[in-house]
Amino acid sequence: MPDTKTSKWRDVRKRAVKAADEPYIKQGREAIRAELRLSSVRKQRKASQAAVAERLAVSQSNVSQLERVGDPRLSTVADYIGALGGRLEIAAVFDDERVTIAGPSTGGAAHRTRSTRARKGTARAKSTKAKAATKATSRTKRAPAKASRS
Repeated sequence: MPDTKTSKWRDVRKRAVKAADEPYIKQGREAIRAELRLSSVRKQRKASQAAVAERLAVSQSNVSQLERVGDPRLSTVADYIGALGGRLEIAAVFDDERVTIAGPSTGGAAHRTRSTRARKGTARAKSTKAKAATKATSRTKRAPAKASRS
């Protein structure tokens, strides 16, 4: 019977990987994770890369590249999720609150989920929308329609 000795992965890795290679390994690991996340969302939605590409008006190879890229732009991921029929939401999570940050395509204000902070955030968002609506209506009131001469 041959003499087989097993080694712990940790020990094998120490011998095989140089410290200078660690950043590249980490980057590759993150790229794989990003690929798995985006492609798994697409697969869960039962969509092909070709179907997503058609909705985004890009080639299938562009969708494949997006799924593999290590650090895609937020707007690109939002478009990708939109092509799958969803919307991207980003949340900042703290010990005492969760702040949902709107995606780049929505242009909305942050939404806080915690007692007074939530009320203040909602009030601010409502007042901002009210101000925008007032500006829009005041612009239309300033420019009276010209009567056409016959």
